[in-house]
Amino acid sequence: MVEIDADVIALRRHFGVPADDARFRVLHADGVRWLGETQTRSDVLLIDAFGAEGVAHTLLDTDFHANAFRHLGGHGVLAMNLAGARESFAPHVARLLEIFDERVIAIPVREDGNHILFAFRDPAFTPRWNWMRSQAHALQARTGLDFPNLARALEAGERQGHAWRLAR
Repeated sequence: MVEIDADVIALRRHFGVPADDARFRVLHADGVRWLGETQTRSDVLLIDAFGAEGVAHTLLDTDFHANAFRHLGGHGVLAMNLAGARESFAPHVARLLEIFDERVIAIPVREDGNHILFAFRDPAFTPRWNWMRSQAHALQARTGLDFPNLARALEAGERQGHAWRLAR
């Protein structure tokens, strides 16, 4: 996890951020700069970058989206929280649709008006909805979390072209 705000790091327990270990650690740094400089690869990138007006404009003022694509491994997935006015996040959605060659699915978060965007690096990515549903039920049985609802939301978001609508 890369966090620019030392206060957020200090309150990591409050935000549910786990303790550092061999597989996870928190870096106090500018995520935009770090992503542009790092040579490491990740399977998943979780982006939750906000300023006073919504999604941070600095992401658009840099090569952040292209760097995120480069940073992901071959089957990597970017998940991004979108909040605020549509005008603040529509350019980010449009840029990700371009960089990820339209392999982007968005779903609404009905409870708070946010949207979650998933972008897939793999050029051969094609959602396998039947498989995903069966995996979602198995995960729910193991964890108690509502993965079947997430699978339904992803399928609906893809079929309805929600990402394209958000980009306009």
